[in-house]
Amino acid sequence: MFRLMIISMVLPMIFLGCAPGSLGSEPTAAQPKPSESPSYTLDPQNQNDPSTTDGFEENGTLHWDQAVNLIMAGKVKQVVQFHDLTVILVLDDDTIVESVQPEIDDVFSVIDLCGERCAEVMIATE
Repeated sequence: MFRLMIISMVLPMIFLGCAPGSLGSEPTAAQPKPSESPSYTLDPQNQNDPSTTDGFEENGTLHWDQAVNLIMAGKVKQVVQFHDLTVILVLDDDTIVESVQPEIDDVFSVIDLCGERCAEVMIATE
């Protein structure tokens, strides 16, 4: 119930162009220590590409590795992170998918690793 309330409050703000930075508080991703630095890469075989497999868990969420592939491919324009590790991705075609990240702020680490391709991704956090 709480998640639906947050989503119903956050997603309209995102669609109206109210990025977290425009609200005066830009969230920052925790910088991983060099030894903990995750190494996410786009799957060159497209084994995890949602267009080649259904890519979803039994509960309807997108596999995390496929969410990473979408981000690394530059196909994500907005991200919302929740404390329960849920991540909502709004794709370039306005499709909304949900995934679960392994650790809090992993999605921000992926966006940082993506580099210039993800420079315009709007982010929000609970």
